[in-house]
Amino acid sequence: MDKSATSPIPRNIWILWLQGFEQAPPLVQTCVTTWRELNSDWNLHLLTQETLPDYLDADFVEDLFSAQLPNSKIANIARLALINRHGGVWADADVYCVKPLDEWVDQAAASGFFAFRFEEADAWLRDKNVPLINRCLARTDDRVMANWFLAGHPNNFIAGEYAPRHLAFLKLALSARKKSLGFLRNSVISLMKRNAFLASMMGSEAFVTRVGRYPYFVFHYHFANLLRQDDQFRVAWEKVEPRSAPAALVFSKLLGRPVDAAFKAAIHGEGDSPVYKFHWRRTKALHQGTETRFDWLQERAKSSRS
Repeated sequence: MDKSATSPIPRNIWILWLQGFEQAPPLVQTCVTTWRELNSDWNLHLLTQETLPDYLDADFVEDLFSAQLPNSKIANIARLALINRHGGVWADADVYCVKPLDEWVDQAAASGFFAFRFEEADAWLRDKNVPLINRCLARTDDRVMANWFLAGHPNNFIAGEYAPRHLAFLKLALSARKKSLGFLRNSVISLMKRNAFLASMMGSEAFVTRVGRYPYFVFHYHFANLLRQDDQFRVAWEKVEPRSAPAALVFSKLLGRPVDAAFKAAIHGEGDSPVYKFHWRRTKALHQGTETRFDWLQERAKSSRS
């Protein structure tokens, strides 16, 4: 059963870099530092492919790694399994903490589970009064939730239900892969990203078996599909406190821009989000000769370590 709002989540932080953190890029090292410094009373678990099995059921791990999934899909399922078994917080390795977890995460995860959401697309998808023609033609975010930060109690319904179902879904999708019709398939997938309803259809068994491929954001589309098809799953999600994913993504691909006051204020905890999702591949300077946001973050991290 999910815990009530009176019970704090277990003080675990889970971060995974399958290849080992000594191989991780500088931005990842900087982000990890923020979790350690702002949450000193929490247990920070830096996981690799070798250590991940230490925290999960052996049969589940064998099933997960034998499925021949890409690393990103392994990580998608592992995060749910870790939250479900141990509780705590999952953060992608390039998520930057700006506010201590103690100040906000217990309230956010009071339902038992928490993920940031794309609120407009989420509400639009769950509004049963939207006519079918509008569902097909409207433009919204194609995702209703974000999975780069998760939190929850052990044995919560959403993580416990979704981890095995999504693993089984991906295995089915892989078994149905087709090499033919690549151009047409890519065009269909691109078209169905138009809104959350069409995208959720790409998270159905019918789509992946007939089309022979799953889209990159299949984790999110499958989740949205369950919101439409499974009343118990939808009710559990409606109980999760809504917090804005776009607010946490505002700098996601912009670390190569010159550092500015708004960015500094956000990193000092004065912005609209307690964490910020960056992209470890998007740190290159857009203009030579200026201090970038990434440069400033790196210098800030050096100063805190000295």
